[in-house]
Amino acid sequence: MCWGMCWLAACTDPGATGGPIDAGGGGGGNGYIDGGSGDYDRPPGSGGLTFEIGLSEELPRLGKAVQVDEARFYLRNLTAVGDSAYPMISVADLDFKLNQGAFPVNFVDAPPGLYSNFDGQFGALEGGEEDDRGYRIHGSVMVGGLPVELEIEDYAATSPIHVTLGSVRVEDETVVKISVDLGFLDTIDWSLAPRDATGKIRTTSADDFTQVVRDGIVVAWKLVP
Repeated sequence: MCWGMCWLAACTDPGATGGPIDAGGGGGGNGYIDGGSGDYDRPPGSGGLTFEIGLSEELPRLGKAVQVDEARFYLRNLTAVGDSAYPMISVADLDFKLNQGAFPVNFVDAPPGLYSNFDGQFGALEGGEEDDRGYRIHGSVMVGGLPVELEIEDYAATSPIHVTLGSVRVEDETVVKISVDLGFLDTIDWSLAPRDATGKIRTTSADDFTQVVRDGIVVAWKLVP
């Protein structure tokens, strides 16, 4: 599993780096980076919910049909769905590169109660560049016994992300782990994918083929038992 320390790039400030993504602000969701340690010195029973989001395999993803060197997801409207509250984070940039661990997404003001779902969607960063949206995956794939460079850039994606939690009870600070499983990439017939003039497989939001990838990525987000 790919859990550990990490850095976070760009929430409302596209140039910022620092600690975990923090909802804060009475559950309204300001999207700013919280540079603290995650120890909010809460009294017992005061809530607080953190989702640690990581890839199911460390990068580079080796020994499979598709090698992944980089995966980046731009998300909006991240919401912890509870029986008494719906705390939200406006934007998040999950940039997974070599040997990088999980991103802690902190709903620091999540009140005590039961939480059933983690929801969000692909989208764009506020004030970001043209490609600060959707998702992208870079690596290589074996086609006809030969390695071919692979570049997936689906910047127009706005598909929803939904993870069923069951009934997670939050009383004190609670951590829930979510894994993004890229194994679906190995099941795709990449011989049908579009190539550029150099022979590289490059698929974008304008290509019909990209829908196959998008269908896989939206269901790749899973609760870690």
